[in-house]
Amino acid sequence: MSKKEYICLRCNLNCGRFKTHLRNHFLRKNKCNTDYNDIDCEILIEKINNNTYINYYNELRETGTNNYKCPYCPKTYKYQSGMCKHRNKCANNPDNKKLINKKSNIVKKQNSNIYNQAKVINQIENQTNNQINININSFGNEEYDINQITKKLNFVLGYSNFNGNQLQYKDRIDNIISNYNVIFDHLYSNPKNHNFDIVNKKNKICKIKDRDSEQFIHIHFNDLVDKIFNIVYKIFDLSIIDFEFNNDDISLKHYKDFQQKLIERKNKYIQEYYNSTDIEEKNNIKQRLFIFYKGFQDILSNIKNKILLKVYDF
Repeated sequence: MSKKEYICLRCNLNCGRFKTHLRNHFLRKNKCNTDYNDIDCEILIEKINNNTYINYYNELRETGTNNYKCPYCPKTYKYQSGMCKHRNKCANNPDNKKLINKKSNIVKKQNSNIYNQAKVINQIENQTNNQINININSFGNEEYDINQITKKLNFVLGYSNFNGNQLQYKDRIDNIISNYNVIFDHLYSNPKNHNFDIVNKKNKICKIKDRDSEQFIHIHFNDLVDKIFNIVYKIFDLSIIDFEFNNDDISLKHYKDFQQKLIERKNKYIQEYYNSTDIEEKNNIKQRLFIFYKGFQDILSNIKNKILLKVYDF
C-alpha cells in the first residue's frame, strides 16, 4: 500500500489519499462487509485519529495475521467467526450453489404465476372498462336528489328543542355537522361525483375536474375544503326550502336566523374588542369570539376529515 493511500482493512475499499473519506466510511450506520478482515470499526477509527492506520495496515499485510482461510475461495480472516460467516454464504460453496439454484427456480415459478395473474386481471379490467363508462361530473356540477337529502336530514323544528335558548350554540353546531355529513355522503357516494383526489399529501396538493375546461386541475387542499364546504352549505339551504315547501305549517327560519345572528354577534364582538381599552375586557371579548370561531372550525375540520376518508383514484 502506498503511504498516501487509505484502504479499508475490512472490505478493501480504496479511499486514495483522503483519510477523512476512510473515517467517514467506518462511521457509516450500515457497516461494510468483513470480507478481508473482521476488525471492529472503532479500532480502525482510533488508528486513523492517532495517525497510525497506514502502519497498522502494512503490519497486518506483512505479518499475515489472517489465519482463517475460506475452504472454497482465497479470502482469509483474522477470526474464525468472520470466516464462518463468509463460508456460509460463499458463492463457491457447493451447498450455497444448490440453494441458489433452488431459490432461482422458485422465483422463476413465482414470476410466472404473477405474470399470469396480472394477465387475467388486465383482461377483467379491460372488460369492466368496456362495460362501464362513467362520465365524471365537473366540480360544482354534482348530481344529487334534493328530496332524498331532505328526508335524511335531522331538522330541529323549533327553538325549544335547543333547551329553549335561541343560541344554544353547541347543540346547533352538532346538528349542522350531522346534517352536513348526510349531504356529503349523499353527494360523494355517487360514482359520477368522484371529481376530486389528493395527489400529494405532504404538500397538500389536490386535483379536481374543472367546471369550465372539463379538465383536471391542481388546487391546494384548503381551497378544496372551502369549495366543498360552499357546495354542502348551498345544498343545506336548498333542503330547508324543500322541507318548508312540503310542510306548509312548519318553518325552519330559525336556522337562517341562527346563521345571521352568528355573523352579527361575531362582528359585534370584533368591534367591541377594537373599541375597548381595558385589557381584562379585551380578554373576555376574545374568549367569546373564540367560542364562535371554534364552531366554524369544528364544521370545517369535519369537512376536512370527510374529504381525507373519501379520495378517489382517477
